[in-house]
Amino acid sequence: MERSFPICCYCGACAAFIPDFKKYREEEVVFDKGCGGTVSTGFCFSFCPRSFAACRLCEEECPRKDYGICDFSPCTSSPEGRILGHYKEILSARATEKGIREVGQDGSVVTAMLCEALRSGFIDAAVVATRTEDWKAEPFVATTPEEVLLGIGPKYTACPSVLGVWEAIDRGYENIAMVGTGCKIEAVRRLQALHDSSLELEKVKVLIGLFDTEAFWHRDLVMFLAERGIDIKEVERFYVTKGKFMVVTKDKEYRGQRV
Repeated sequence: MERSFPICCYCGACAAFIPDFKKYREEEVVFDKGCGGTVSTGFCFSFCPRSFAACRLCEEECPRKDYGICDFSPCTSSPEGRILGHYKEILSARATEKGIREVGQDGSVVTAMLCEALRSGFIDAAVVATRTEDWKAEPFVATTPEEVLLGIGPKYTACPSVLGVWEAIDRGYENIAMVGTGCKIEAVRRLQALHDSSLELEKVKVLIGLFDTEAFWHRDLVMFLAERGIDIKEVERFYVTKGKFMVVTKDKEYRGQRV
């Protein structure tokens, strides 16, 4: 049975792990509307984090079944079908290193963990998100605590983080961490669930998931601001408070609609 792809979440998995992706992108793939065609159970469908909306996850061939990651609501037979998936403990924490805590976001725990993991040798590379001057998020392979700090703070635009994983693998790193929103984590887990040694996904040792309720398409964010007379390059800070989107520039603060 053929199925159409849902809306792309811009995780970067297909761009990273499909050899002929450039050809598909030019001839078939349309990020805004999905792949533009129909697929069955091919390689793309097996790891695309948006394919869960239309697939039968509980069939015998489901790649997640033996990997213990089936925590999506469409998979109704999952005994662990809870909203936060599988967890051992839920904690509230913040970084103890003042220099990290002051420059980070919401306690800077992720930044602190990555810095310590690199210092201790537990990992040798961390894929984080940096941004351009116009707030476009990009994956970055950090190999020192100082480079990790380049990824501090929220970006508010979607980042193809899995591209950074492939870059880290291609550069020869053996113990890789990735920070990303849920769909990016799901893409890597699905790739790992294929148990394909040629992908070298066993080198990804740590995955740190972030909530993604405040990640927007870059193009749409630029247009949203332009309609309100704001050049995105002039934005110093975005934040969401009490459900409202706030934009701060040098000269003014825009209090937006609820998100």
